[in-house]
Amino acid sequence: MAVYDEGPTDKIQYSINHGKNWDSAELETKIRPRFLTTTTDSTSLKFLLVGAVDSLDGEHVYYVVDFNGLHERKCKEGDFEEWPARLNEKGDPDCLMGHKQFYRRRKSDADCFIDEEFKNPEPIYKPCKCTSEDFECDFNFVRSEDGKSCVPASPLQPPEGKCKNADDKFIGPSGWRLIPGNACIRDGGENLDKEKEWPCEQGAKAPSNEKISKTKTPFKAGAFAQYFYLERGRSSNGDDETIVMRTMDDELFVTHDHGKNWDRKLEDVKVKAIMPHHYLHDRAFFFTDSKETYVTINRADTIQHFKAPLDINVAGPTLAFHEEYKDWLIWTGSVNCPGNDCHSRAYISKNRGATWVLLLRYVRKCEFMMREDRPDSNKLIFCEQFEDEDLKKDLALVSSD
Repeated sequence: MAVYDEGPTDKIQYSINHGKNWDSAELETKIRPRFLTTTTDSTSLKFLLVGAVDSLDGEHVYYVVDFNGLHERKCKEGDFEEWPARLNEKGDPDCLMGHKQFYRRRKSDADCFIDEEFKNPEPIYKPCKCTSEDFECDFNFVRSEDGKSCVPASPLQPPEGKCKNADDKFIGPSGWRLIPGNACIRDGGENLDKEKEWPCEQGAKAPSNEKISKTKTPFKAGAFAQYFYLERGRSSNGDDETIVMRTMDDELFVTHDHGKNWDRKLEDVKVKAIMPHHYLHDRAFFFTDSKETYVTINRADTIQHFKAPLDINVAGPTLAFHEEYKDWLIWTGSVNCPGNDCHSRAYISKNRGATWVLLLRYVRKCEFMMREDRPDSNKLIFCEQFEDEDLKKDLALVSSD
């Protein structure tokens, strides 16, 4: 049922065939409709229409419209059809997670009313044969550049005893897996997760003697102060296993073969701390006892340096990272330390330390606050700052515009 509500009217319209055709009925009084309603489950044949009469006293009229007077019969089983929940670009029922989904509804040309109490609609599922849309990249595989295949994120490990020669081949995972929960029919459908043959040159290299090897490397320092494994990112190249390590003598060492060989880096620099990037695992920062700071963006293949705005923070974290903008940094450093006015200042860089802009003075820490569920938060920053820049006063939470 529908009624014109942009001005006065004395007519209602209704359709009993899903809106294909419309009939009308006259009202005794011309009104300006205010609202039209029925039962919340829409199973009733009665509607309530409320409208205002064009008069100075604010008079309203209530109409109860009862379609029982059409004397339509009660629908039988043959008056219903299956209605698809989703259609593809061709207008045909679409498969999702291995099945097509339908609901039962009255045919548009059936001259009947359902005339039953409301029942939650029960979906009807019809299985589909598996297609490429039912598969995703398996663990340790990523999409190829053209998006048509899944390629290893790191070299595959051949089965024991295989790949004794460089031109050998081995059977391994295809790179695909059926999406968990997918119920498509395997018989007669695509089978992308079937194991396939791989050339050994694409596999991880095993020790030539097929035995576990060990290597002992002596260090002059009495102990290790820090060490971090730099995991390859999804888009990273290579098959290295990189660890960066700082000794108690503030010496920096790096291995790219999971500890077999170690190289001394920044030999003329005392590295006071190592800080891996929180979101980009290829990256790490190396702090010194001055403003000179070093960074790697490729798991210590190369190390670059930049000048920080202040010395490292003695009262809290020094660096904060942005989850989306990879070169955005917040540096919180110390001023007038040690001393009675020892405090921290926060600076921001949007070019990985090339230039810095002051954010706030007398802060404890600042962080980027981007959240997926918060629109327009990709540039939001929260800082804890002492009120009136007075260390004796309480901390206040300050946000950027």
